[in-house]
Amino acid sequence: MPKVYLLFNPKSGIHRTRMLLETSLKILTDKNIEVEVVETEYPRHAFDLARTLDFNGFEGLCALGGDGTMHEMVNGLLNREDSKRIPLGILPAGTGNSYLYDRNMLELSTVAEKISELNVQDIDLLQVDTQGTTHYSFNIVGWGMMAQGNVTAEKLRWLGKRRYDAGALWEIAKLDAYRAKVKTNGEVYEYDMHFVLGANTIHTGTGMKMAPRAVLNDGLLDLILVRAGTRLDLLKLFPRIFSGEHIHSPLLQYLQVKEFELETKSEMILNLDGETIGTTPCRVKVLPNDLQVLL
Repeated sequence: MPKVYLLFNPKSGIHRTRMLLETSLKILTDKNIEVEVVETEYPRHAFDLARTLDFNGFEGLCALGGDGTMHEMVNGLLNREDSKRIPLGILPAGTGNSYLYDRNMLELSTVAEKISELNVQDIDLLQVDTQGTTHYSFNIVGWGMMAQGNVTAEKLRWLGKRRYDAGALWEIAKLDAYRAKVKTNGEVYEYDMHFVLGANTIHTGTGMKMAPRAVLNDGLLDLILVRAGTRLDLLKLFPRIFSGEHIHSPLLQYLQVKEFELETKSEMILNLDGETIGTTPCRVKVLPNDLQVLL
C-alpha cells in the first residue's frame, strides 16, 4: 500500500484545521493510501521535517497549509544532507494558495482526490542567492511594494484572505518608490520603481493574476518591473491585477527570462513565497523542472 507523510499544525485555527485533517485522511485512506500524520510543533518545523524525515517507503510528503508551508518544505527538501528527493503535495488550509490557484483546485476534497492518484509532475524552481545564502522559491520573489505590503499583511492576519489586498492598498497610499537596477538578458533597467517581481506562478496572494503568462514548467520566470507613478496610476492598476490586464499598463515592463539580478542603494527586504527572507542585492535564476509535485 502506498504511503505518504501528512504534516499538520495543530495550533493553526485548531477546530477548522482538525476538521480539514479528518477530511483529508478519510479521502486518502479510502483510496488505499496509508498516511503517517506528523504534527508540527514550532515555527519552521516543516522545514526541519522535510530536511530530516526518513523517506524510505514513502511516495510523498504532503501538508495541510498554504504557500508558507510549501515554501518551508521546498527549502527543507533542497537542504537535505542525503540529497534525497520526494514529491511534495499541499492541501489547502492556508491564507494564500497561489500554486493551487494556478491549478484551479481550491477545494480540499478535490485536491486530496488528486493527490491520492500519486501522479508526479515536474515544475520549475527559483534559486535566490542573497548575502552569501541560497534560498528557493516555487511561487514568487518580490521586492519593493511586493515585500513591504507582505510585512503589512502579516500584521493584519485577523482580516484573513483580504489582508493581502489591505497590505497592497496601504502601500499604494504610501506611494513609496526606490531606485533599483535590474540586469537580465544583457539589458539594464535602472529607474525609480514601486516593485520588482520574479514569478513562477500566475497567481500571487489571494487570486491576484500578477504574472498571467507564467507557466510552472517552461524554464522561465516572469519578471515584472513597475516604474514610479502617481497614486491615481496605482489605484487604476490595482483592480486590473485580478484579471491580469495590469500588464498592459505603461508603468509596467513584463519580461520572460531565465535569470536576473537586482541591486538597490541599500539593503532592502525580499518576499519569497509570502515569507520575508533575504535582502537585496540578489540574483535569481530558474532551475528547470527541479521539483516534483503531487497534483
